Amino acid sequence: MGYISPDPHISSQFYTFNAESHSLMIRCISEQRLATPAEIRAATPRSVLKSWRAVWKDRNEDTAYLTAWKRIQDKLIAHVDPISGNEFLCFKNNSNQFFSHVSQWQEIIMNFHSDADLKHLGLKETIERIKQVWTVGAKFYGIPESYIRACVASCHVCNASSGSTSKSKRRRFEHTDSFDVPAKEVPHKLQQLAAKHKVVLCIRQKYIRYKPFMAEVKDYACHRAGEPASKKWVWVWI
Repeated sequence: MGYISPDPHISSQFYTFNAESHSLMIRCISEQRLATPAEIRAATPRSVLKSWRAVWKDRNEDTAYLTAWKRIQDKLIAHVDPISGNEFLCFKNNSNQFFSHVSQWQEIIMNFHSDADLKHLGLKETIERIKQVWTVGAKFYGIPESYIRACVASCHVCNASSGSTSKSKRRRFEHTDSFDVPAKEVPHKLQQLAAKHKVVLCIRQKYIRYKPFMAEVKDYACHRAGEPASKKWVWVWI
């Protein structure tokens, strides 16, 4: 994949960390101090400084920058990995997700876009995997979902795969089997299907069917990397 510019996806409303401001914030938290106005100017894009100045127009320039910076710093803590020594930022009330800076976004996305078997995942699964480690969403100083979408859509491997196997994938997704199964035999039937196809069957949809007979209808689908590879219908008699 070529370089995907994050610029169109950087929020004009919420703060985005770049490498310099990310490093400065970690230093300030570790040293238990606020950044100086000069440090803030050096690490912050001019467009952000202009926005801060507009918000805090009742204060002088330096005080406006310090106020905006402090409001962000008060929400965060710094974490140091005891093994690698790498430093991370996270919210005080959520230490399970770290903040990345804009220069890290594309590398993070592509690292989480494939699983342990190097199989490339869809957008939803990629986002969920990223969320296990990194914060997502501009509102939370995280990676914008729109940028994740742009990177996944530009993946050469996925595009090549979809281009060469689109017809076979379409046939696979359209495949549906139906079974009339008495309620007491449903658990055994599901075990048979799971063992036969070597998958885990999950309920995707559930509703009541009244005609020609009353039945509880459950739509089961197997999941591989979050994408349904086939669909099974199970009719449960009531």
